[in-house]
Amino acid sequence: MEKNEPKVESITIVSGNRLSPFERAKHGISEDEFVEVRIIKNSPKRLDIKPIKKGVKPTEGFRNAIKGANLLNQNFD
Repeated sequence: MEKNEPKVESITIVSGNRLSPFERAKHGISEDEFVEVRIIKNSPKRLDIKPIKKGVKPTEGFRNAIKGANLLNQNFD
């Protein structure tokens, strides 16, 4: 885990169409973009949503998740 990164309970990679219209508008995410959704430990109902875009440095947990899902060479832009 990277320094100063909160303790993450789970990481899910979903397309923007799986998020509510409110969450998409709040984070500026389109339906066809991929996002990293992290559930923060000891923080009920708190989701950390991070768009996966070109030039955005992924978290260590995200890198491990895409390796495990065989998405390492997937083009997300």
